[in-house]
Amino acid sequence: MIQLDNRAIRKRMIAKRKALSEAEVKRKSEQICERCLPYLHQAKSVGIYSPINNEVDVTSLLTLAQHNRIFALPRVISKTEMEMVSWHNNILMSCSSFGIQEPQEGEILTPTDLDVILIPLVAFRHDGVRLGYGAGYYDRYLQHCTALKIGIAYAFQCCDECEERPHDQLMDVVITETQCIISKYYR
Repeated sequence: MIQLDNRAIRKRMIAKRKALSEAEVKRKSEQICERCLPYLHQAKSVGIYSPINNEVDVTSLLTLAQHNRIFALPRVISKTEMEMVSWHNNILMSCSSFGIQEPQEGEILTPTDLDVILIPLVAFRHDGVRLGYGAGYYDRYLQHCTALKIGIAYAFQCCDECEERPHDQLMDVVITETQCIISKYYR
């Protein structure tokens, strides 16, 4: 078997994701959001993300904000850091340099304020290793995060060939349209 490096895996998975039709993204995103609900039941504060490049769209979960939950979205604040900013229906959003919708106002939640955080994956391993875009924003943020870390991906993004790096933050759970994978590292 040929061992792929993380760059090659990233390229392959992003291409597969971009090849999904709008209908496939919508259908699979709905299935994944449905699988997320039990993990959000007790949560008071939830970190989510704005999808790009056919990532799983979890924004339908924002309707749960009406049920005494605080939702927060990431905002890049430097070349190495992001923060999570509270979201509400009328919040001013703008497009970041990465092409991601970010809140321009709102309360900043610390990593310890979140009960659950949903994290977009480029690829993942069954043991909770996550492969992102490679800039390390989530890895740095998650170092201080006490929340339940839920990786969000399509089933085809599972790739046990992903190489784990020392700074990688492991997922507690990975949710796809077909299953919820509990990491062996889940506390």
